[in-house]
Amino acid sequence: MHFRDLLLSMILASGCAAAPPLPDPARRRAVVDAIAAADAALSPDDREARHARLAASAHAFFRGTPERFWRDLGADPRLERYGGVTSHAWVVGDAHVENFGCQENARREVVYDINDFDEVVVADVQLDLWRLATSVVLTLREQGDLDAAAQREVVEVLARAYLARLGDGDAAREHRLTAREAYGLLDDLLIETESGEGRAKLLDRWTAARDGRQVLDTGRADLAAAPELEPALRAAWPGYLASVDAAAFPPGYFAVKSVARRLGAGTASLGVARYYVLVEGPTSSPGDDRILDVKEQRAPAGPAPAGLAPEERVVAGARALAPLGDSHLGHLRAGGRGFTVVERSPYRGQLSARAPTSEVRRATRSPSSGRTSRPRATRAQGERARAPALSAGPAATRLGSRRSSSRSPSSRPMRPPPTTRPSSPGAPAPGAEPRPAGAARGARPH
Repeated sequence: MHFRDLLLSMILASGCAAAPPLPDPARRRAVVDAIAAADAALSPDDREARHARLAASAHAFFRGTPERFWRDLGADPRLERYGGVTSHAWVVGDAHVENFGCQENARREVVYDINDFDEVVVADVQLDLWRLATSVVLTLREQGDLDAAAQREVVEVLARAYLARLGDGDAAREHRLTAREAYGLLDDLLIETESGEGRAKLLDRWTAARDGRQVLDTGRADLAAAPELEPALRAAWPGYLASVDAAAFPPGYFAVKSVARRLGAGTASLGVARYYVLVEGPTSSPGDDRILDVKEQRAPAGPAPAGLAPEERVVAGARALAPLGDSHLGHLRAGGRGFTVVERSPYRGQLSARAPTSEVRRATRSPSSGRTSRPRATRAQGERARAPALSAGPAATRLGSRRSSSRSPSSRPMRPPPTTRPSSPGAPAPGAEPRPAGAARGARPH
């Protein structure tokens, strides 16, 4: 059986994506019980909100329950057919079409890339492909525009593009997908996102003037005062600064001006402690303040690397997979819990995963740039030139890259591994950055 055939059979016949789902009453009850146990610590309001989001669609359920994916497929014996120890590397762990979007990288460029690393682990790279492809199929089924044969073709293109990027070498690690490399709906999105009001709009949304100072607006329904953790966060701030290259920023850049608790964000992460911290930024002007997103990190759904706390795992994995990612990315411990810290980017454009495929196929004009989208790529331009479309799900027929620039989430190759392996298969040695044993693969946790 060829790899693509195995992939297709896994996606189109597995319990995650098969129709009808969960035919076995015992399995159905086991899944319900597992979700109930996992959500037991949530407040009644958060539990109700999470269950409503999971019930919205098959894809919403899939993206909100990564632990079910890992429990069902994380140790699947079919992984050994094309993988094993040599195919272990950092993987996103929760690859799906809604975990891609526009963001600002360390070079202050607006790029299109993976934007969620909360579930990053060291595992077989095939698992990222399986999860992303299942997400694509579920999205296409919800759209209803493509029949099973067309869905199969989309998955085949995705598999080929993913495998091609695995062998691209170190150049893939440094590549970034900007408007210059993209075309069609994707460069329209990047141009529109970059040309928007950006930071001014972000600060206007999340801050307010109080007593002559700019602070986070706790009058919003999704922000609240944080007396329970603010003193501990401020006390832990030097630990965060030690985890980033603070010397690369202007003096006073990270001076804390305001702290607030972020409410109601996420699906799988709903109920996880999350805070916004307003810092001074490059000057004393309130117009260039920065909002940092401080998010609690817990054990991943996949196999946790040995020797790394949850917040250290996320930072190490994100830096390995996205070396040009957010320069604010770091971690701290406060109140006995671990948190990651990233910038709340003013550039958050995202392609709609619900746009009908027929709409996506049409040439469109960006309202901000007035440019007409380019025609879609032909097969002669190569499978890798079409990979970003697959990452974005429904735009598979219209998106691409002019320089074979797209990538699947874990397809950035890394350097050879150390000669000694940790005791846990695929896990990094304590304090070390994992490397793959073969040719296996801004960004920010979200």
